[in-house]
Amino acid sequence: RGVNTRSAALIIEPRLHHRNLPTALSNVRGVLPVSWRVYLGTSAESGTTPPMLQTLRLTGIHVRSLRDLGWSGGRFDRGSYNELLKTHAFWNSFKEKRLLLFEVDAR
Repeated sequence: RGVNTRSAALIIEPRLHHRNLPTALSNVRGVLPVSWRVYLGTSAESGTTPPMLQTLRLTGIHVRSLRDLGWSGGRFDRGSYNELLKTHAFWNSFKEKRLLLFEVDAR
């Protein structure tokens, strides 16, 4: 069947240790077809990757840094999130035609 290059789901969560993050990722991964890519946008630096990120990669979650998504740095809050979603750099960083955004309270 292969990977559906037309659809993906994305959660942007800079707080890797948010208690609901593993559950939200697991729920979305379990509900969506396996052909969908699931991305986690986070502020974790590549040199300081916690074991959780390694586990996510092994379970098929594609980890992307916020900088790779077009975020210029600084504190990431609700306003930053909204500004990021308005940039061409953000949308152009994905090759999929459809992008489903979800949050840690997704059930």
